[in-house]
Amino acid sequence: MALDNNTNMSLTRTAVKAELLDAETELQLAYAWRDSRDEAALHRLITAYMRLAISMAAKFKRYGAPMNDLVQEAGLGLMKAADKFDPDRGVRFSTYAVWWIKASVPIMLCAIGLWFEPGQPVVKSHYSLICGAFKHSLREKLSKLEKT
Repeated sequence: MALDNNTNMSLTRTAVKAELLDAETELQLAYAWRDSRDEAALHRLITAYMRLAISMAAKFKRYGAPMNDLVQEAGLGLMKAADKFDPDRGVRFSTYAVWWIKASVPIMLCAIGLWFEPGQPVVKSHYSLICGAFKHSLREKLSKLEKT
């Protein structure tokens, strides 16, 4: 379900007002989520870094997807990063989350057929390989469903 425009603006306002976490607080929240699945800690971590997700989602507007969908997908990437984050590795959460957000948004764009590299042949694009693999996997799954 896509976010409507009012929800998107509300989410943006909330993200701008969210607290900025220092390294120590971030680690405490990450440990609380990893070790005891403390949902309040996860919510605080996600809320604090939603501004990052919105900022990164905005960089993909040129591909023609609605901003609401981009923000939603970036938020899912942020949640995936929070789930996979290992605080013992010595990196900040934002550094780790950037990679998950950068991975999730192009995959969504591939799924709806909007990803391409402007000015480049699609075959030479790194993400076109990802898109191709994603579409191939999707076709296989659909054909298996049709057979059953």
